[in-house]
Amino acid sequence: RNRILIFVPFFILILLFSSCKQKQETPKGNIKVVAIMSLSGEAKAFGQSCKNALELLSKHFSKKEIEIMYLDDENNKEKVEASLKALIAKEKVKAIILCSQGNSAETIAKIAADNEIIVINATATDIILGKVGKDFIYSLCYSNEFEGNALAQFTFEKLKFSTAAI
Repeated sequence: RNRILIFVPFFILILLFSSCKQKQETPKGNIKVVAIMSLSGEAKAFGQSCKNALELLSKHFSKKEIEIMYLDDENNKEKVEASLKALIAKEKVKAIILCSQGNSAETIAKIAADNEIIVINATATDIILGKVGKDFIYSLCYSNEFEGNALAQFTFEKLKFSTAAI
């Protein structure tokens, strides 16, 4: 089930770009996409599995002219902020795939919204992302607030518990 969930954002990205019309004044070339994930540190295994999924997907969709660039967030929002801003300026990035479990998601969402870059959020669950990213962030997972409310409702209505401890 988890492997299927990892592929979902990438299929959405492919569909998104394959249905977009390109402006005539824009020179043809690869669509630049940045995939941000933890490739070092504690979440290295998770980041590497996301990278493997993207590489596998990009082999099957090479005709779509999508170039995926990988950015290690190092679980450090200051480093990822500087790296992402430089990459956006240099490479003219059109989309970001966010597979980060770290504290850099809010920073990434702000940068993307400021530059009007679409973010496909595969893993971050913080409610602030939708507020910060405005119309540019698409989350494929539920927020912490939604999950907490759903769990409380289930516990109260189905299990008939009125108090709980965590």
